[in-house]
Amino acid sequence: MVGFGARREARIGPPARGLGPCTRPRRGSGTLGFPDFGASPAILLPGLWPEGSLVVAGSGAIWLSRSAFIALRVSGLASVPLYVTGHLLKDPASGLLRRASELASQRLSASPPPDGPANADEWRVRPSPDPYILRVDGRPARVPTLRASSWFGVFEVLADESNPLVLSVLPEASNPSLFDVFAPANVLKTLLGYRVTAVDHGTEGR
Repeated sequence: MVGFGARREARIGPPARGLGPCTRPRRGSGTLGFPDFGASPAILLPGLWPEGSLVVAGSGAIWLSRSAFIALRVSGLASVPLYVTGHLLKDPASGLLRRASELASQRLSASPPPDGPANADEWRVRPSPDPYILRVDGRPARVPTLRASSWFGVFEVLADESNPLVLSVLPEASNPSLFDVFAPANVLKTLLGYRVTAVDHGTEGR
């Protein structure tokens, strides 16, 4: 189980016949399978997860691909798209993020900032001053992370090549107008931000 704090929780079960981790939204019903887990470079934010028993292709859920994690660790840069195109994704959040992503891509292509992302998919490693604290199997733990940022916000990734779980996402656009054109930034933080507060391996966990 991966707990996302007060707003959002999910139970992450073992892979099921090539579908990657099977994810059941805690406040809904059903099971999500991710057949491209471990292979797709894209991540799918929990705020966009549909309810029901579905297979969601095209992303690695909230895990980085191994190649993206290694790129972040070695070079400090990686291409990690936000998955926004699936017709099953929750609205209005998916529509808002899709339009903001398109605008970010246009603006970065026209005028990339000298110290920011060169394109809408680029993550850059940033200093991570504090250890990440969460509960692992019911006990408080401090875990090492890689902190990265993109046009969309700040990400904390578990510093484990075998399990590069994206532990938190804080929407915080480098250019706030990318958000405010479509919705106030605080609305998108509520819809799309999350923080993993607990990991329970149990008998069916990852």
